[in-house]
Amino acid sequence: MMVADWTKLWPLVLTSSVIAAFLTYGLGLFKDWLNRNRDADFAALYVALTLEDYASRCASVAGDIGDYSSSSGSAGKQYENVPEMTDFGSNVEWKALGIKLTSKALSFRVRVGHTREMLSDLAQHIAEQVSEDAHEHCVMLGLEAIGIAEHFRKERKLGAAHPVSHWSAKKWLEEKADEIAEAQAEQAAKMSRTDLGLSWEG
Repeated sequence: MMVADWTKLWPLVLTSSVIAAFLTYGLGLFKDWLNRNRDADFAALYVALTLEDYASRCASVAGDIGDYSSSSGSAGKQYENVPEMTDFGSNVEWKALGIKLTSKALSFRVRVGHTREMLSDLAQHIAEQVSEDAHEHCVMLGLEAIGIAEHFRKERKLGAAHPVSHWSAKKWLEEKADEIAEAQAEQAAKMSRTDLGLSWEG
């Protein structure tokens, strides 16, 4: 009868136990990574959709303001502020998204809040200009919201947003932004000519 040489078997037993422990630990880490990755994807998608919805509401308000102004009040609606930003909700896994993406989303929400406060204060003093300012801020915030949403989709490889209709909020807002820039350039040129005229007369 052969007697087992435990001095030779123990290293094998210990080695296999260590390997098994490492494999178990590694599998646990991999599962945690998969879960965090999945949570980050869902969180990014939710944030992107929230921002895209906000951009659409900005476009709607800007459109109403423009129609009201161009029709002397017979169409559209006069607004004196930008839309309120919907809360992202408590279900978003911000830790899974990371500091940079979280900062982008929450900083934008703060910016919307500050814009609303600024326009509210302005409405108490210069009511005739608030609607025009609200229109401009709607366009700019709408474009910024779309830009951040696109960044989220790109970072998490979520793909482009699916169009809900043939109308594109992004293209419409870009067109309005170009019109605003042109109007501002014309106004600046007019003021410059006026200043030059005054200087010449002086």
